[in-house]
Amino acid sequence: MTNSAKVIEIKDNLITLQMASGGGCSSSRMFKTRPHKFKLKIPKDKNPQIGDIAIIEINPKKSVLSSFILFIAPLIFFIPAYYIGLTLTNKSQERSALIGLIGIIIGSFITLLINKRFNNSFEPTIKEFTKGTISSGCQACKMNQDNSKKNQ
Repeated sequence: MTNSAKVIEIKDNLITLQMASGGGCSSSRMFKTRPHKFKLKIPKDKNPQIGDIAIIEINPKKSVLSSFILFIAPLIFFIPAYYIGLTLTNKSQERSALIGLIGIIIGSFITLLINKRFNNSFEPTIKEFTKGTISSGCQACKMNQDNSKKNQ
């Protein structure tokens, strides 16, 4: 999945990029985003200038894996914690639900540790720098729009 972001700051070996608002699929409000900033390392063979547009790529496999780790892993810890709570609290559902929430907190903490350990592997990579404007939206929608314009 590729997207673009504007270079707004260059400091040492890092650049600050700003994504355009929108960013999501034009057919869905769910993935719409506000403008946001993030930092990436400058590739060794690139020489960006402030105002350039960075074409960034996010590996779909890593995107799915990071989503799984972020959203599903804490819930996986809820289930055994809940049943451990049922066993320890003599079948009290309120207390076991509370212990289940503690399991979610532990799962979230482990998620943070995984994120710190593998943070660089989930970062987008910069493919190139260009002049121009930021394009936003999902590539599949853009391809569908392009194909519908060709067919007319």
